Amino acid sequence: MQNFNSKNMDQLIGILAQKAGVSKDKLAADLKEGKLDSAIENMNPEQKAKFNQIVSNPALANMFISNPQAQALYKKFLG
Repeated sequence: MQNFNSKNMDQLIGILAQKAGVSKDKLAADLKEGKLDSAIENMNPEQKAKFNQIVSNPALANMFISNPQAQALYKKFLG
């Protein structure tokens, strides 16, 4: 498994921004300030629950970021 790095974080932010319907730059700025509002404000309750599960578990977040199969699974579940 790959280590968590800035390239992986950039990819994750891009995916989340697309799903959240916000710009990648706004999402990145909000996340740097510790704000998750723009990441989740446009998600439905099921998506919010899945997102919260990922971000609250560092091992799961790292798996998601570094594993192409996990990314494909995420895209499948969240459309």
